[in-house]
Amino acid sequence: MRILSYIRTNVFGMAVLLGLFILSARPNCYAQTDYFIQDFTYPVGYTSTTPNNTQFNVLVANNNSSIVFSGGKMIITRVTTPAQAFFARNTNFSPVPSTLYLEVDINVPLVTSPINGAAIFNIGQNLATNGTANPNADLFARFSINLGANNTFQIRNVSGGGSTIDSPTFPSSQTVKVIVAMNNGSKSTTYFDPRNARAPQIVLQPGTYDIWVNNVPLVLGRGKVAGPAGNVTLTNFNFLFNSGGGSIVMDNLRIRDISGVLPVNLTYFTAQPIGQQVELGWETAWEKNSREFVVQRSSDLQEFGDLGSIAAAGETDGRRQYSFTDMAPLPGVNYYRLRMVDKDGTYEYSKVRDVIVHSDQPTLWVTPNPTTGERIRFRASSVDISALKLTTISGQNINFRINQGSDGYTELIPHSVLSPGMYFLILNQDGFRSHTKVLVQ
Repeated sequence: MRILSYIRTNVFGMAVLLGLFILSARPNCYAQTDYFIQDFTYPVGYTSTTPNNTQFNVLVANNNSSIVFSGGKMIITRVTTPAQAFFARNTNFSPVPSTLYLEVDINVPLVTSPINGAAIFNIGQNLATNGTANPNADLFARFSINLGANNTFQIRNVSGGGSTIDSPTFPSSQTVKVIVAMNNGSKSTTYFDPRNARAPQIVLQPGTYDIWVNNVPLVLGRGKVAGPAGNVTLTNFNFLFNSGGGSIVMDNLRIRDISGVLPVNLTYFTAQPIGQQVELGWETAWEKNSREFVVQRSSDLQEFGDLGSIAAAGETDGRRQYSFTDMAPLPGVNYYRLRMVDKDGTYEYSKVRDVIVHSDQPTLWVTPNPTTGERIRFRASSVDISALKLTTISGQNINFRINQGSDGYTELIPHSVLSPGMYFLILNQDGFRSHTKVLVQ
């Protein structure tokens, strides 16, 4: 038997990992080890003195600082000196890993007091839970966040000797993905290139780490912070926001072993009720040796059954969209997940999405999303098409015409091709109002 994390969701279609379920072992089938995984859906339940792989030991905000959970994100705000906001996980990972692969999405929507190195993320051993600095001897890798003028930010590598390397400057509107790959083993290891899964794998030597920011290397092969002779384990992490002022937003924090990273980069997975049916959609950024996606459904989060499967592209460098329709959802709440299977039988589960079908409520589902600027394709139920409006992110109306397809989909065709960016498809019908974000690439 192999013990893995299970996923609990709320009725808004977001997922939080909170417990355990058991999968039967099968030949040539395994899933990676997640030492920590959290997408911050719920407002409570994030700390424990005996944490599972979704919980911290401490979350602390003092002197008018705050840590709140809203919109499926963790928002960490520091207001005044000597305010602190920090979290820590110092219950050791078990079993002790020799490699780690950390991923986290970071955004800085507000800067009130610019300063370099305002916040720092540490990975190592014996890490502090009281907001104090950690000695280099206990650190394997770390990165910090620079808060800049005009609501900008950077990701910074801080070496053991104190030298720094900064990423490009990002605006407050941009979310960046930070990846830290770490090898504390005695032999070199490899992992898939974040830029291109079909490229040669990245080699990571013993005692070194790599940092990537939005799939661009910040540092490669950097020696562990503790130094070559340092005897440090990969068992803890913490985050300290101790200087400067502003808000830092985190989402999709995941720490796993390098050897289990599968060659499928899932960028989104959605489930949307459309009348008496449920439309599922997902997108991959790239694939390598992927075989299929198995769509699974549950009524209680305990047992999932297969609904069907979609053949994977197998080898792609670019984005690929997929869709699946559940023609007969169960009464009550339906929980959906993807089982993403590689050609050699290895697999990984997606986050769980949940849906309650309300057949009389207007619903609208855009697919693919992101889309092109030439047309927006969607399915709708109980929707008065004349009540639809397309706007820019600043609220400017965009003229369009409608083309009703024979396949159940509707096409919204702008009079002029849309430029890349974010748009809103707004429905205002009989007191019901909804905003659907549409990303044009």
